[in-house]
Amino acid sequence: MNRTATGFLIMLLSSTHLAHAQTPADAASPELPAESATPSRSGEALEEIVVTAQRRSETLQNVPISASAFDTKALSRLGVTDLPNLSSVVPNLTLTGPWGYSSPQASIRGVGVSVFTQTTEGAVAIYVDDVYRSNPSTQSLNAYDIERVEILRGPQGTLYGRNATAGVISVISRKPNFTTNGMASVEYGRFNTVNAIAAGETVLSEGVGVRAAVNYRYSDGDRYNLRSGERENGQDSLFGRLTFRVQPEGSAFDSTLTLVGNRVRNGVQTLKSFGIVPNSGPPAPGQGPSTNPTTPTGANPITGYVDTDGRFDTRADADEYENIDLLGATLNMSYDFDFAKLTAITAIVDAQRDASVDADASPLPLAHATFGSDATAFTQELRLASNGGGPLSWLAGGSYLHERLRINNTNLLFFANTATVDALQKTDSIAGFVDITYKITDQLTLRAGGRYTHDRKTFGTDQVNPLIGLVIDYNDRKSWGAWSWRGVAEYRPTGRILLYASAARGFRSGGFNVNLYFDTAAQVPVDPETATNYEIGAKTQWLDNKLRINATLFNTTIDDLQVLIPSGIGQKLVNAGRARSRGAEIEIEAAPVRGLRASASLGFLSAKYRDFVLVTNGPNYRGQYLNYSPRFKATAEISYTTPLSEALDGVVAIDGNYRSSFYNNPENDPRSGDDGYGLVNGRIGVNGGDGAWDASLWMRNIFKEKFSYGGLNLQGFGFYQQRLGEPRTYGVSLSYRF
Repeated sequence: MNRTATGFLIMLLSSTHLAHAQTPADAASPELPAESATPSRSGEALEEIVVTAQRRSETLQNVPISASAFDTKALSRLGVTDLPNLSSVVPNLTLTGPWGYSSPQASIRGVGVSVFTQTTEGAVAIYVDDVYRSNPSTQSLNAYDIERVEILRGPQGTLYGRNATAGVISVISRKPNFTTNGMASVEYGRFNTVNAIAAGETVLSEGVGVRAAVNYRYSDGDRYNLRSGERENGQDSLFGRLTFRVQPEGSAFDSTLTLVGNRVRNGVQTLKSFGIVPNSGPPAPGQGPSTNPTTPTGANPITGYVDTDGRFDTRADADEYENIDLLGATLNMSYDFDFAKLTAITAIVDAQRDASVDADASPLPLAHATFGSDATAFTQELRLASNGGGPLSWLAGGSYLHERLRINNTNLLFFANTATVDALQKTDSIAGFVDITYKITDQLTLRAGGRYTHDRKTFGTDQVNPLIGLVIDYNDRKSWGAWSWRGVAEYRPTGRILLYASAARGFRSGGFNVNLYFDTAAQVPVDPETATNYEIGAKTQWLDNKLRINATLFNTTIDDLQVLIPSGIGQKLVNAGRARSRGAEIEIEAAPVRGLRASASLGFLSAKYRDFVLVTNGPNYRGQYLNYSPRFKATAEISYTTPLSEALDGVVAIDGNYRSSFYNNPENDPRSGDDGYGLVNGRIGVNGGDGAWDASLWMRNIFKEKFSYGGLNLQGFGFYQQRLGEPRTYGVSLSYRF
């Protein structure tokens, strides 16, 4: 199916005014057993999901923020096994990266994904169990035994702190609920792909519970290396989590200790290099003229190499992988006083990463890179939240982060030049915040809050670049301080409608370049990035809660946007003058009749540079689109469950998504992005009517859509690099719960 036909199918699904899978099921609670992935036979109304987007437990429909949330049922229904897949169902969200879920690069409303450097945090703050994960090697977003995931769009600096100028992704794992329950699931698919999960919990003694979860993943990979005769881009990874909870009966004290360990062994998403001149130069040895019209070809003017192989074939001559070994511990303690609840969260995480990529994706040693890092972070947060009892409620607290990041990189350039980068960065960040809510009437509520953050970074790097004879011994220290704030007015004309208007500002810390330097100007640190957002929204429920329609309009101004630009034949991090992101988001969910669930979402986005001069006396990129900012995005999903017998249900589901064209450089060169694509997935299965087990057949990318996640401008090496999207896959899933 071509892209037009696929897009039409998805728009047809969207036009049914069905719902986005934002609030599909009850959130886990101490009184509930492990959740089934199967809709209940009873009731037709849409269930509520409880979130902590404002650092308090409340239903998503009562939160005056543009947000989406997914619990276990929704993730299973959508076939989401890696949280980056959520970019296919959440408006104006992009989750990408050459290593998939293990080191994600996130963008919300066009802000956040342009930076690819080990020492700089992203603009989308990623939280795991209420702990900020600052380094990409600690941000694994695989979905196993989680309670829910929340995506907050727009600056969230007041309640979430630094590096949330675009938004927040918060992953909450399941905690012991003082019962005995468990689950096991296995998914097997094309390319010998296995995803196996087992989890269970029990009571150790009165008020003491424990839960354990493990996830094993394996795949041969979807790429074939014609040189080695082996499949690549596979994985062989193991994840584990052990959680203890202590809550004495009748006590106001509650605590959880979570221990995690990850052993990630991932391949690299399929890379292709396309020469910057037409296919006219002398081919490399063993390469003839192009014979595959479906694969764009072009000659590299430096080597003459032309990629004439199939879409998922490669001749790369260097190993490509990402290995991460992670250990972490989080202690979350709370005590409920009569007037307020005190929460203390202490965490430490260490991740050692070793990665390699053949950037030129050819049999020639033109551009190879290895990345080594050891990141250790300690965080501490204290919060005191009022328990209500009047029109005034408040939240106050403070946070501290210390991170030590050691980096060792090597780069093989132009066949025989080995460049090295050794760096050490230490980060200390401290912040204090307050958030106040005042209920003026039963219908009108005002909220206001602010946070002050002070960051200090100490950085040093030794670099040797034999290609240009550059030797660097650079050391520096910088400090930055900034205010983040928000103000919200919310009005409830009825109990089922929430209208709100908000203004918010977020702060993204400054940083240093750690990529290989090709000029001394790369030593200049980048300044902090700030985003100011104005937003109006509505959250509505209709027809006895069988229909939800949520909508948002936003306008965000970003000052000193941090972007990567060409530097010699490499890249460096700089500040763009100003950018603006504005648009709309619509999310719909419906349960019109028993067993039928449907959803849809639309995202409209205009994210452009307002003032950005790449080089002195060069062109101003005003009016050019920001990286990964498609102007239109649509999603749709529909599922139907019907009884086959007293003990057996049948389920059929289909979902699709479409996004328009996007770019990955300020020049908006189409070779850096994709001209738009649509994907359709489906599932059919059976399950026990009580939700204890289910079995299904599934297929993803049913119509074999050929698409790209974007690429990099590496014209200094004579080519553009692109990361190709996955081919059609299919398989079977089985799960059992008790």
